[in-house]
Amino acid sequence: MNDHTKKFKFHWGHGIAIFITLFVGTFVYLVLLSTTKEFDLQTENYYQEELAFEDVIQKKQNTANDHITSSIAHADSEGVVLEILGLSGQGTGTVTFYRPSSKHLDFELPLELNTGKQLIKHHKLKEGLYKVKIDFESKGTSYYIEKDFMY
Repeated sequence: MNDHTKKFKFHWGHGIAIFITLFVGTFVYLVLLSTTKEFDLQTENYYQEELAFEDVIQKKQNTANDHITSSIAHADSEGVVLEILGLSGQGTGTVTFYRPSSKHLDFELPLELNTGKQLIKHHKLKEGLYKVKIDFESKGTSYYIEKDFMY
């Protein structure tokens, strides 16, 4: 029999070599993929916010006791309208638009409620899910509302 006419025979040694090559290749690919992903912390000041959480619980309780709610609705071409329902009088505080998918899209605005409504311009918002955190005070009482909002 001539060497040129020998047929290739697949045996267990070839299978092990192919398996190890595929395993190492997949592992290297996953390591390279994980280094290119961006992982944001939910907040930079996690421990400070955790210590202040008792205040948030009290503010939420005040909100429930006084039957205060909020709504966020799309306005025409102006933006979105934030409305605080059940509030008598004026309120001041902050509105935080937290974007879970990217901290670069988070922003905070001062809350100035004269009529119970506030307009938020479109140029700050990008399509997607926001967690709207409203922290405000009215007549010496602190309130906190948190809602999900899909823009």
